Amino acid sequence: MEENVICVESLQEKKEMMKGYFKTIGDLHLLRAISRFKEGNGYGESCKCCSFATEYHPEEEGYFGETGVNFSMIPPLSKFEVNAIVDNETFYCYLKEVCVDYLKRFPKDSTIMNQYLIEIAKRLNVDC
Repeated sequence: MEENVICVESLQEKKEMMKGYFKTIGDLHLLRAISRFKEGNGYGESCKCCSFATEYHPEEEGYFGETGVNFSMIPPLSKFEVNAIVDNETFYCYLKEVCVDYLKRFPKDSTIMNQYLIEIAKRLNVDC
């Protein structure tokens, strides 16, 4: 990666990046985001985004491995690009927490939300 790119290493900092990402997309964009996740595509809002390893070819800029999810924050939110790569299971477990919290406020979306989560779990080959 370039020298103007910072890669977060600690799990706590990675979780903070995920938390900030989901706070940024908020309730308004969560269903849109997870509908993209179920297709294996990332989603971004306001200089924060996430992308799946499967979106990149090994020779492509941004490639970060065969599996995982990269949460990125770019200027002007930070001085440099900041990346936090988590494994699929960490991502999915946190996503489930976010969705449970969302459904407390919007229970009418439970059917579609639960279907999306099932599809995402299958795509990522995880069970959390």
